[in-house]
Amino acid sequence: MLFLLFAGMLASESSAKLMRWCLALASILAITNLAYLAINILPQNEAMGRYRLIADGIPVGSKVLPVDARLHDGYYRPFLHAGSYATSDSAVITPYLFAADRNPPMPYFSYVKRDYAPRERWYANPATFGERQEAPSWSEIGKVYQYLLVTVPWDQSRIPLKSTVIKRNDIVAFAKGRSVNP
Repeated sequence: MLFLLFAGMLASESSAKLMRWCLALASILAITNLAYLAINILPQNEAMGRYRLIADGIPVGSKVLPVDARLHDGYYRPFLHAGSYATSDSAVITPYLFAADRNPPMPYFSYVKRDYAPRERWYANPATFGERQEAPSWSEIGKVYQYLLVTVPWDQSRIPLKSTVIKRNDIVAFAKGRSVNP
């Protein structure tokens, strides 16, 4: 769309009236785009702030499994990598950081030994993303991770760990979970 507007502006250099129309259309398009971004991104930014309030209280150095249990809007998953806030804010270990062992353009950081973790999108319908359906190993998760950071609402039966919610808000719950429920 922008290409057509700029091409029209270039072609309209001979006509001042056509140039004004192209500039008006370009301005309307830019304002509409900014309004769309504000409507969609500002609420998510505020929600990320509430996520960070909970993530900030995790004990330093602990191992945390972040779970994005929120329904997604198409391919847009704003909380998929939000667990990384726990690493940056509280120096905890989470399994889904972008690192050199799985992403070569990240040479400055690599896990020496990455702990077990289910696929990031295991809670959502993996078929939506073309991934193979694979159930998480809850016994392994119970051994490795001291805490869970789960976006709310979530179905407790899908996370069969004995867990105690320590702190929560309308975005995320921080829970201690150690063993598999019978």
